Amino acid sequence: MSGKQAKTVVGDLGRLLKTARAGELLVVAELQCLGDSLPDVMAALEKIQERGLVLFEAETGRKFADCYDGPAAGIAADDYFCRRSLSTMKARQSGKKGAEARYKAEHAERAPPNVARQRWNEAVADGATAQDAMRAVNEGYAGYWTYDTFLRWARDGKLGGRVKRLRAGARPKS
Repeated sequence: MSGKQAKTVVGDLGRLLKTARAGELLVVAELQCLGDSLPDVMAALEKIQERGLVLFEAETGRKFADCYDGPAAGIAADDYFCRRSLSTMKARQSGKKGAEARYKAEHAERAPPNVARQRWNEAVADGATAQDAMRAVNEGYAGYWTYDTFLRWARDGKLGGRVKRLRAGARPKS
């Protein structure tokens, strides 16, 4: 290709196709760079072939120039997406497992929210200060609720049920 001019376009295939002429060489690193899924790649290949462009895949050195090369490109792209990408169901399961692991790590050995709320309400009903109420919430557990976290969860409704308010002057000293 010495002496020839190349157009470089990253991420905008539509703009490139508008300015390209039949017979020009379109170089991509890999076929899957043309789309996020197999149907997207095949649609892009169809547009490229309609314009009469020659597609060159840099990774493998294969050229796709006419309608007979389309199925070969489809098979290559299908192989990539089947081997390397997550299916929707696997991605959803991974997300759920990750969320469950994050929840367990955040709440490791800490009083469950309903127990924390119940202990807080009992302590406040007995006239406890904020420090005393938090001591009652955390008693017997290795992980501790902080005052700020407890109040944020109470404000956001994550503790389930009503949380009693401290009497005036019972707030922690800043």
